[in-house]
Amino acid sequence: TKYESKMKENRCDVVGCLAEDIEHKRNEESALGNLVSDAMKSYFPTADFALQNAGGLRIDLPKGKLYRENLNSLMPFDNFLFLAEISGADVIKTLKISSSGKHGYDQVSGVQYQVEEGCRNPEDLNGDGKIEEWENNCLCENILIGGQPIDPQKTYKIATSDFLLNGGDDHIAGLGKAKVIEKGPVIKRVMLDFVGKSEV
Repeated sequence: TKYESKMKENRCDVVGCLAEDIEHKRNEESALGNLVSDAMKSYFPTADFALQNAGGLRIDLPKGKLYRENLNSLMPFDNFLFLAEISGADVIKTLKISSSGKHGYDQVSGVQYQVEEGCRNPEDLNGDGKIEEWENNCLCENILIGGQPIDPQKTYKIATSDFLLNGGDDHIAGLGKAKVIEKGPVIKRVMLDFVGKSEV
């Protein structure tokens, strides 16, 4: 009820215009995932990369006028954007969690990663002696951040949501040690500003 009441506020405001439909997909890279993660990274220009969980994107965006209601429906929850620091080793662990496909593949900007679909490579990522479904590591080794091979010893800056930083979608094993630098606005607000300035 709370979210539905918020969605009614200025819901018919036109916030942008789309040249084509923008689809979201859970189990592969998607145009919508790229748009959202690009917006997140753009808000924090010092971020090396951005990470958005696929399940946080709930609808496709239709061609034509883009209304505030579309963005409210796209991201109905009030997740905040954060800038944090994370080691390269924990970036790799985070992407291993994503590679399982248990919660869909994380949508990213500034980082390139590949997965081997259908693989079986269980790995105890949180060290609790048990193997959960999300601990099926199907990550390929050629990870690039900013076009450069990832360095496990380096510290990177990540733009991501409080949902993931708080361990959502089993990301606590990878993002649990992230050090928060700055809190941004609700990600829907970031999207509103981004699409208003961009031709998409």
